[in-house]
Amino acid sequence: MALANMVPSGQAIRVSFGVTGIPEFTQKLERLKRLCPQKAAECVKRTAVDIESEAKQNITSQGAVDTGITRANILQWSDDGYATASIGVSASKVTVTHIKRGDTRVAREDKSKIALIAAVIEFGHGVITPVRAKMLRWFDKFGNPVFARRVGPVPPRPFLHPAFEAKARDMIPRIREAIMALAGGGA
Repeated sequence: MALANMVPSGQAIRVSFGVTGIPEFTQKLERLKRLCPQKAAECVKRTAVDIESEAKQNITSQGAVDTGITRANILQWSDDGYATASIGVSASKVTVTHIKRGDTRVAREDKSKIALIAAVIEFGHGVITPVRAKMLRWFDKFGNPVFARRVGPVPPRPFLHPAFEAKARDMIPRIREAIMALAGGGA
């Protein structure tokens, strides 16, 4: 089972997934890490790349792509040589802030907003109403101001969690293959 945590971090929202409830998976990965850390890292990286690819396909198939900036920033990375991997949209890892479509150039300079948009697509949001004013104001993708008395609700259109669910289970056979190859019992 995957758990999602949303933690306010300054003006941005940090979303993280953790895996629980699959002891077989955890035990096999830990065993492989002990026997051959390089093979374990290869399994983790291959699975992370598969999840990233699946998440990009999911966000597109759900019609959640407007400019393509959020999809372009769905990434996989590791800070520990792929002993573990992270997959998602992180404000600190955002690389694409401009997209050109024909003669139109779309820009989102605020990297934390790109990550926030990904969280809204994944989890949705309730009704938003103004607190200190009569109207909400924001700018559309072309830089034009938009005003509204309320926004929402926006239903969730998960793209990352289903990708994780679909591709993470592929890691168990990869780990099994790697352990069998090390033990001389298979390729």
